[in-house]
Amino acid sequence: MTGRGVAVRHLEVLNGVLGAAGWGTSIRFGDEPPGLRVLHPESSRIGVTVQVMVRADGAGGVVPWFVCVGGPVLAPCARAGAAVAVLEGFFGPWLGAERSDLRVRT
Repeated sequence: MTGRGVAVRHLEVLNGVLGAAGWGTSIRFGDEPPGLRVLHPESSRIGVTVQVMVRADGAGGVVPWFVCVGGPVLAPCARAGAAVAVLEGFFGPWLGAERSDLRVRT
């Protein structure tokens, strides 16, 4: 399987985990590199694109990781659930700001 094929396979797994947890997703496998647009369950306005990046494993090999474009490194692709937990923490401040903004407007 090519690097692109591996990335798509990992993003499909993450898409399933996120969907089961109520997150909104939009598959962008036609992009180069492929990505997965992710929207927090509490907001259709706040989102990130997740891609797969290869990182050194510290033992001379490499491991695929989920990373946010312009944001944090999430987790190794073998731990999709951990990636969701990091996303939850990453979105926390943004959700708080959005809630405050909505309270000010009402």
